[in-house]
Amino acid sequence: MAPHAVFERREDDVHVELPIALWEAALGAESSDAAALKSGVELTLKQLRSALERVRVAEISPAGGERFDPHRHQAMAAVESDAEPNSIVAVIQKGYSLHERVIRPALVTVAKARASGEAAQP
Repeated sequence: MAPHAVFERREDDVHVELPIALWEAALGAESSDAAALKSGVELTLKQLRSALERVRVAEISPAGGERFDPHRHQAMAAVESDAEPNSIVAVIQKGYSLHERVIRPALVTVAKARASGEAAQP
């Protein structure tokens, strides 16, 4: 039996296996090949995303210009911008939701109106 961390949700009878063996193998590898390490990390990330999707964990990654929603986003900074006030300028960190319930809000930078009399810089 391969070592995996198994998470079970009884109401949906969903089993999620996180590939602990892959992470342990990566740490024990003697190779210093950066491409092999990158490939391994990409594979592990793909498997982790797949496992999260199976238990209905969704990313909250708002697009630039999207309206700030305090129920799904956490404003980390407000910057003067030509964009509409209270719209998202940048995403600092993705958020996550489980069954439409936010478990970690997306950390974002939002636009605020330029001070009156201040022209936009070219």
